[in-house]
Amino acid sequence: MRVEKSREGNLQRYECWDTFTVAGFAVVRIDECVQILDINVRREWRGRGVGSGLLAAILDDFGDRRITAEVFEERLPWYERSGFRRVGEKGPLVVVEFSPSLTRKGASGNP
Repeated sequence: MRVEKSREGNLQRYECWDTFTVAGFAVVRIDECVQILDINVRREWRGRGVGSGLLAAILDDFGDRRITAEVFEERLPWYERSGFRRVGEKGPLVVVEFSPSLTRKGASGNP
């Protein structure tokens, strides 16, 4: 598996490839903060680390910045495992945020 990146304006796209097939992709918008617009994995590739690899690539590129996403409730634990936290709701979606200052703090909340 390899992740390829391309950028057009303020959008960056990630594609996770297995030889000749795109197993999944992600799109982020880069503004004051980074917003994950989509992470999508082909059904036959789900549960095999493709989504986690895409999210890891996003965090590698932008982990020093604030990152947000609007996700379905059932996806919340998946994002939390990568350091995101719930910050609100937007209609049927949960708003999650990754903040470098939050991830640098210890379990007690101390830096």
